[in-house]
Amino acid sequence: MRVSFILVFLAIGNFVLAQTPGLKKFDLNKVGSSYPMYLTPFNAANGGKLCFFADEGIGDGFELYTCDGANQPVLVLDLNPLAGSAVEQYSNRPTIVLNNKLYFTGNSGTTGPEIYVFNGATMPTLVQDIVTGSEGSDPDEYVALNGVLYFRARNSNIGYELWSYDPVAATPANQLTDINPGPDSSVNGNLTVFNNKIYFTADSGIGNNELFEFDPVFGNTSLLADIKAGPAGSWPQNLTVLNGKMYFSAADTAGRELWVYNGTNNPTRITDAVKGFRDGIPSRSETIIASMNGKIYFNAKDSNDNNYYLFTYDETTGNYGLAPKIKTTGSQDPLWITPYGGKLYFSAYNQATGYELWSYDTTEGAKQVMDLCTGTNSSDPKELTVIGNDLYFRAQECGGVGTELFKFNYTEVSVKNVTFAGDLKVFPNPASEYVNLSLKGKKQETLHIIFTDQAGKTVNECNIGSDMPAITINTKSWVPGMYYYTAYNKDGVRYMVGKIVKD
Repeated sequence: MRVSFILVFLAIGNFVLAQTPGLKKFDLNKVGSSYPMYLTPFNAANGGKLCFFADEGIGDGFELYTCDGANQPVLVLDLNPLAGSAVEQYSNRPTIVLNNKLYFTGNSGTTGPEIYVFNGATMPTLVQDIVTGSEGSDPDEYVALNGVLYFRARNSNIGYELWSYDPVAATPANQLTDINPGPDSSVNGNLTVFNNKIYFTADSGIGNNELFEFDPVFGNTSLLADIKAGPAGSWPQNLTVLNGKMYFSAADTAGRELWVYNGTNNPTRITDAVKGFRDGIPSRSETIIASMNGKIYFNAKDSNDNNYYLFTYDETTGNYGLAPKIKTTGSQDPLWITPYGGKLYFSAYNQATGYELWSYDTTEGAKQVMDLCTGTNSSDPKELTVIGNDLYFRAQECGGVGTELFKFNYTEVSVKNVTFAGDLKVFPNPASEYVNLSLKGKKQETLHIIFTDQAGKTVNECNIGSDMPAITINTKSWVPGMYYYTAYNKDGVRYMVGKIVKD
């Protein structure tokens, strides 16, 4: 009985993949989760590959892999052969590409976490053993400015501070700050390049985590703004450079809200999504601020129901609010917001389907792209990463085993057939008690529509054509989740496929 259950479960998972055009899964760990992380585009000038760390499940821990999108990912090197991982699982941005080389935080088992470099052809090598021995300097939060690598690192004497390394000069890494003298850390993270300076969050020693800037020209470090005066600090997060400005979230007396800095004037709070002292912006490490068509989109709370939705901010008018056509879709708490294919893609929550992959534009609103975990279970897509027309992410396909790497290509989604000169609309989507079908065609033709659930079971069939161009289907008995519809002509030729969500 146990074996039969697993086989059926896997079959359902394979069906989901087969019924999602443009989706490909790379299953590295056949018995568990490879949990790919730190997804990084590499060597984009030569077609591009994805670099990431994963656990193949054969006892070598998390090691460095590359993926060209067509073939199974390839192990670069078992950097830590002593049955340990080459990278820590909870580091902050431990990878960056500079001058067509991948710099990353690696642990050989003898050096401790230090900076390594990979040129795409030969084996990775150690850049510098900043802290000798097995302790390591734990570098992370890499950014690059004018060919120089900036990061934070620590040792037992100084805690986390700002450092730099010049690959051209190949001189030893240089400590740049000591904001909080002594063994306690001062640089908490969020390193961001803006206006030819390095910005980051730091604590001067009294717990007041605020926004600091480092000027490489003069070597000066200064407090940019004491947004929340006193020992509490505003704890800036999500530093994101868009349209020549730096956006971030911070908490002053009005709670955590969206702020902007133009490089000249003091940072300005631009939202008060929830009036009073309550947070309007969530305190999240995921990407929650992005830009599309000149407007800023971000994750914020709607004070009417206290749920988080996709909001938009107009830089010209200064107005902000719920993104158009967003609230009726049932998508909440958008995370990993990423511009891709002329839309925004993100992981979002829906009561019927959990956290799944969604897309948004102002014409169609928000649409659920796929439902890898059927029902209310979440596939929880993370680390959305774009290389050309491909969108990579890690997720859990509940019909498979564990969390793996996925690739989605939006150009492969549409099923095109030049012989079908018409327009079939299926609405509302999501649906609750019914779904309408409307057909407009340039010739006399009847289409046969088949609706199937995630397991491939037919839940409804109907015909629509010139003699009956509009029909309504009762969906009250459908279990909440994702369904597929396929349209065929009288000869059985498939014209189109689509998806619909039942609330």
